[in-house]
Amino acid sequence: MKSIDTTNSRYITEFHLERVCFERIFDAPGRTGHFSFEAAGKRQFGVMLPEGDVPREGAHYAVILAEKGNWQAVMAWRDLSTPHVYIRETAWQVVGQYAWLAYFGMPAVLGVTFVAFGGWAALAVLGLTVWGGVAYLRHVIRRNRRIEQALLDVPPQAPPGMRLDHTVSWRTRVVKGLASLF
Repeated sequence: MKSIDTTNSRYITEFHLERVCFERIFDAPGRTGHFSFEAAGKRQFGVMLPEGDVPREGAHYAVILAEKGNWQAVMAWRDLSTPHVYIRETAWQVVGQYAWLAYFGMPAVLGVTFVAFGGWAALAVLGLTVWGGVAYLRHVIRRNRRIEQALLDVPPQAPPGMRLDHTVSWRTRVVKGLASLF
């Protein structure tokens, strides 16, 4: 397990990367995305992956958790046999979540501001709201890019009997051997 610090100058967020082999899958009713599993002698109950994704037994996944050890807070995942990364909260989903607030709430806020403080104050509130929304959306996009890159950096599971240090090319081994002589 490795922690990923997705810190930038304004937001501090830390996620936890775990690599897991699903030895046994149980309590998986259909393709709902809800399941429980056993891995490395430990059982985890009530895991949910959106899009109805239930891993097969023996599959190796890299998973980003929002909280260490909390499998109910899965942020993103990748089946290590594929290059596809699935992120729970995309930028478009964030826009959709807050669009209703802008549609229903902003006319009331702007109306009260206009009546109480005038047109310039209402315009300032509108500008600050748009600026805040764009800043949050940029944060989500940057976070998702970092999460995606962290999951893509996890190497796939090596085939049985193959050691990972043999994946280095022969040229690299020769150069390292020559360098060790000096």
